[in-house]
Amino acid sequence: MLTTDSMSVKPLSESSGMGWKRSEPVTAAKEKKKIMVSRCTRNLTRWTAAVLALQSLGGAVIPGLYRDNAWVVSTFRGTDLNALVLDVPVLLAALAWASRGSARGWVVWLGTLYYIFYNNLYFLLGTAFNPFFLVYVAITILSAFALVAALIETPAALVDAAGRRIPRTAIASILLSCAVVLAVMWVGQSLAYVVTGTVPQIIADTGGITHVVAALDLTAIVPLLMFGAIRLWGFRPWGFVVSAAMLVQGVLITLDLLVSAPFQAAAGIRGAWTMTPLWAVMLAAFGSGAALAIRAASGTPMKCAKTR
Repeated sequence: MLTTDSMSVKPLSESSGMGWKRSEPVTAAKEKKKIMVSRCTRNLTRWTAAVLALQSLGGAVIPGLYRDNAWVVSTFRGTDLNALVLDVPVLLAALAWASRGSARGWVVWLGTLYYIFYNNLYFLLGTAFNPFFLVYVAITILSAFALVAALIETPAALVDAAGRRIPRTAIASILLSCAVVLAVMWVGQSLAYVVTGTVPQIIADTGGITHVVAALDLTAIVPLLMFGAIRLWGFRPWGFVVSAAMLVQGVLITLDLLVSAPFQAAAGIRGAWTMTPLWAVMLAAFGSGAALAIRAASGTPMKCAKTR
């Protein structure tokens, strides 16, 4: 006996003269196939990974590519190594994971895309003009478009996941603590300059004309850390997604900072290891928070993404 629950019917065109036809039942396997990242977004992510690999490989093997001082060049060498060994593989693995309907893969994918966008701004805006300038432009555009597309396609169940079996207090506390550390550090240096007229040491170290690190952290990191924590704490939509993505981003950027330290030491940079204890503590904080968030995401019943 057929029921409307087991199958559905749909009319054929009048020209067929055959009346009604049974449609195939919707199976769990076919429903799972709908949980996919669009082809456009997958391609944007893959192109981001490919161009990032090109940029990092070029920075690692092309002599004299970077026209900056030893402090900046040694830092970029560490970043290039990290990108080749970690960032590109993580991005592609997270994309594949998300494409199969994994909520955990989705948040790792978003966090890695944002990290690549943010970190590439240092190459685009904080390095001396070099032959790879257009490569930096390309990565900025590709990662930005990939991130926006991924956010648009984020399933509603993940957007609204805050409040469901999520350790809100622990995650929000980590986000706010890291936001406060960065804000105090960079705002403090800026206020010290207002009072004493002493330019922050990092500007002298990099040979720059402004505090690029503070500018990017105070506009692109601190606000999002606070936004995610507040939204998550209040059970608000996007709170969990933003929080989880920023925790993943925090893990990747602090790993960059730690990997760069031995390159700076090898280049004879004074104080190369000075900040490593702070970066290690922040890595532990971001890492523990990311682990909690990724574990919490695993319980999200993912559905086919809808455009919002």
